Amino acid sequence: MHHQKRWHLEPVTRLLAWFFGTVLSCSCAAQPYLDVGAASFTHSPARLDRAELALALPLSLGKGKIILSPLWENWQAQLPQRTAFPEKTTESLTGFILPVTWLTPMRNARWKFLLTGLVRYNTLDNMERSSLQPGGALLLTYGKKPSLTWKAGFYANRDAFGIFWLPLLGIDWRVGPKLNVWGILPGSMHAEHKVLRWLHWGFVFKAFTNSYGERGGFFARTDENQVGLFTDTYLMGARAVLRLEGGHTAFSQYQGGPGHPRYSFHGSDGYVDHELGDGPYFKVMLAYRVRLDGQHGPN
Repeated sequence: MHHQKRWHLEPVTRLLAWFFGTVLSCSCAAQPYLDVGAASFTHSPARLDRAELALALPLSLGKGKIILSPLWENWQAQLPQRTAFPEKTTESLTGFILPVTWLTPMRNARWKFLLTGLVRYNTLDNMERSSLQPGGALLLTYGKKPSLTWKAGFYANRDAFGIFWLPLLGIDWRVGPKLNVWGILPGSMHAEHKVLRWLHWGFVFKAFTNSYGERGGFFARTDENQVGLFTDTYLMGARAVLRLEGGHTAFSQYQGGPGHPRYSFHGSDGYVDHELGDGPYFKVMLAYRVRLDGQHGPN
């Protein structure tokens, strides 16, 4: 019975691997994997907790492809005690995000064009205060060789504090049969090394800049930068992966907008610094993963 179930799943796994290898990277040897579905929880003691659910859903559109990537997230921020507010306060920040990415090949097969439109509905204090935030990103990718792809573009979003935009520069690089490096800065960067077929480890950097609440009024802004190490353990014939990650934040800030009632004064640019500071963090994630490079799980 066990072998019969596995036989039925293999065509689905091959189809997903083919699709994501063809559509989401310039070659199957570059970006090493894609998490089709994932659930994660991050804990930073006495600072922030974050829960996330994410999917990646592909659709065909002529010669191009569309990828829907719905995401739900929730932050729990532990605001420190103040003289005027001796009790310790928890703020709840929730985001519903729907990115829609269109990918199409160009005349030169080495180049690909990605256009992402996204809508965020970010709320503060259990949905009491919210804003609809449209945004998007444009990315060009260039496959220099089968193992190396360069990326460049820009990102923009209408946050509660104003228009937020960033230039983007990325890489997908299969350094060797056991080492991959990929990411798009300033948002994220990964390095992954294969120890065993079912065990990988590596380095990760990830940055979050988001806003939750009322535009131009009572809102919270997160600037969270995580630097850590992770292990990925492949389960269920390499279809599921358990990630354990730990590290420290760097230059992180948690700020309130000018309408925040806890203070009668404001910091620079109308912000109020909640002074959460930096601290260690720990993350656990369970995902359904499609590998694009064959570097996964047991036979």
